[in-house]
Amino acid sequence: MAGGAGITPFISILRQLQEDWESEENKLIYANKTTKDIILKEELEKMPGLSVIHILSEENNPDYKHGFIDYKTVSSNISSKNQKIYLCGPGKMMESIEIILKELNIESDRIIKEEF
Repeated sequence: MAGGAGITPFISILRQLQEDWESEENKLIYANKTTKDIILKEELEKMPGLSVIHILSEENNPDYKHGFIDYKTVSSNISSKNQKIYLCGPGKMMESIEIILKELNIESDRIIKEEF
């Protein structure tokens, strides 16, 4: 799950997974204010095996979810409590997602955070 420029560390991870042929069944929940703020949108959407869920907080666009990364979005996109979850984005976003993950009984050692 990434917010805004928090996508930066994901890019190299996703590119490496693709290079190593390990890009199957990965999901990216990517929050931005508007469609213009989405970094490398076309590249992300073309990556094999990567499902991208865009969420926009300040733009109503019928092609994207509107709002913030919430409990419903997180819970419906976690396939296993044992999977690793990567987080990078604004502090408040990460805090709210960590609360959701705790409610879903995701162990903290399964959560990898990149703070900026």
